[in-house]
Amino acid sequence: MENTQKETLETDVSSQNIFNFIKKNYPKWTIFIIIINLFFLYIIISSKFIPFLIFFFIIDMIFLGIFSAVKRKAFLKQFAKTNGYTYEARADVRLVPSLYLQMGHSREMTNIISGTYKNSPIKLFEFKCVIGYGKHRRTIQFTTFEITYKTELKSIFLRSKKNKWAITNLFEGMGDDIRFGKVLKLEGNFNDFFTLYVPEDYEMEALQIFTPEVMAKLMDTANGFSFEFTGNKLFIYSPNIIYKKEALNNIFTFAKTLIEDLAPRLERIK
Repeated sequence: MENTQKETLETDVSSQNIFNFIKKNYPKWTIFIIIINLFFLYIIISSKFIPFLIFFFIIDMIFLGIFSAVKRKAFLKQFAKTNGYTYEARADVRLVPSLYLQMGHSREMTNIISGTYKNSPIKLFEFKCVIGYGKHRRTIQFTTFEITYKTELKSIFLRSKKNKWAITNLFEGMGDDIRFGKVLKLEGNFNDFFTLYVPEDYEMEALQIFTPEVMAKLMDTANGFSFEFTGNKLFIYSPNIIYKKEALNNIFTFAKTLIEDLAPRLERIK
């Protein structure tokens, strides 16, 4: 009965549009927003000063942005609770041992969902950073999934050719082959979907990980994701922020299959 109630709560949040969410969970704010809108409409109509419409839309966009973030946080907290995980609003991204997440500046790590699967710690979080400065400034955001294994590896990067941000030259002052080694070509048409970067003299270990079975699974189910092995961690990088419940469930399911498939292979590399 308790699990049914939890699932109902999660479904309520994830399936509501933003206006129903505000109305149901923040009725006083709903009244306040309506009053503010009526006030500006009255000013616009009585003064016939059309530029006031700009303020009207700006205020609504501000409220919409704030409550969209509140709704997303509520959904992720319910998702974590339903699945037996923990939720944390913010953490220090500097503690994440990822080379790829050192890109840019003003880095942030938010909306962290943590747990374990088959004794392997798992973590999902949202990453945000800024690339460049001034008129060349770009904000990048995407979802990252972290798996902790027992085996320590050198840094390997598998770049999806569908992921526009997953290019190693985003590291300022770094060339493509400096941080993640050289490009290793694999069998079949796998190279049409991914580019694999490995350190010098680490080709045999990489081939033990990226077997034909693993490559087929990645091409079929994950050719939009990029991957980084570093130390005892595997990071899965989505091309953007994951917003929908179905996509969130899919990446957790996919990560679990990687734990089951890769853990025995990694043990043999020791």
